[in-house]
Amino acid sequence: MNGSEAYERKAIEDTQFKNVKQLRQQYDKLVEMASKDLIQDDTFKEKSEDLLSKIKEAENDVAETNNRSASWREAMYKTIDVIAHEEKGSRTVVL
Repeated sequence: MNGSEAYERKAIEDTQFKNVKQLRQQYDKLVEMASKDLIQDDTFKEKSEDLLSKIKEAENDVAETNNRSASWREAMYKTIDVIAHEEKGSRTVVL
């Protein structure tokens, strides 16, 4: 992974984690409002379902990014391993 790829991946991960955190905070506030009877049950249920769906989607995005990163790393390890073995095989020994 070159520097710009690493930077882009880090930016994506940061954005995704921030999104999950914000959604969880919104859900926590919604639960707090419901526990203080500041919103009606039907409103809580509607907003809760929506937020939980968004949280699940955001968590899936994070998992997908992690899986792509893991696949990329595995491919790079294999590539480096192949290169390392080729270099060892191409050396000549002078006696």
